[in-house]
Amino acid sequence: FQIFTAVLDPLNQAVQLSATQLHSPIDVAVFTLNCLSAINSAIMLYQFTDSRLEMIKAQIDANIDVLVSEQATFIITQTGLIKLYRKASAHQPSQGALSEIAGMEPSQISSTLLSFDTFLTNPNKYKSDQCVKISSARLRDTVRERTIETVVAAYRIIYNKVIDPSNKYSQLPIKTVEQVRNLRAVPFLHLYQTILNHISILGPGITEGMDVKYGTFQNLVSIFGESRKFLDTFV
Repeated sequence: FQIFTAVLDPLNQAVQLSATQLHSPIDVAVFTLNCLSAINSAIMLYQFTDSRLEMIKAQIDANIDVLVSEQATFIITQTGLIKLYRKASAHQPSQGALSEIAGMEPSQISSTLLSFDTFLTNPNKYKSDQCVKISSARLRDTVRERTIETVVAAYRIIYNKVIDPSNKYSQLPIKTVEQVRNLRAVPFLHLYQTILNHISILGPGITEGMDVKYGTFQNLVSIFGESRKFLDTFV
């Protein structure tokens, strides 16, 4: 255990230090996820690593939370859904009909939903280039699924307000939550498969673009390779 501490603590510090050189939360999260995935895959081969694996899992989960939040916020902001979401979330029955509040008129909601339909039919327009570079297929899938659910959850709040008769949207056509989930899934699955095919061509690790932008990761791989050789001498 002391050997793991002597090797992994400096390695973890190196990951965190290298991540500070990146400029956006998404870049930091993707870089950190890839490093943690590599470390996790290596140390799970050894005994007495449960506590370390739990710590790494907590770090991975935290970075996934960042990616999901950033992606979902980007989508609902770019489609204009965020304005409807905020007002629908804050609305109380005592304020009267939601349709009578500025910015929530039926015409405004219809216009925003048309923009949201563009996202449903063309998710490629709103995809995050950085998230394609997550080296773990399982983590990519987790981020994708949770992002979808977060966007759908925001839409559900708006939908429930629109179908409430007291808000006076009786003539406003709107897709059900299930329709949105289904429409969202079909094009995204095609996109996701294209991404996976692209990654399989470039190799199982990081894409060519990431090698340039995240060059420090290669240094960490080298560091970890030496650390693993050191550990192997004690097994």
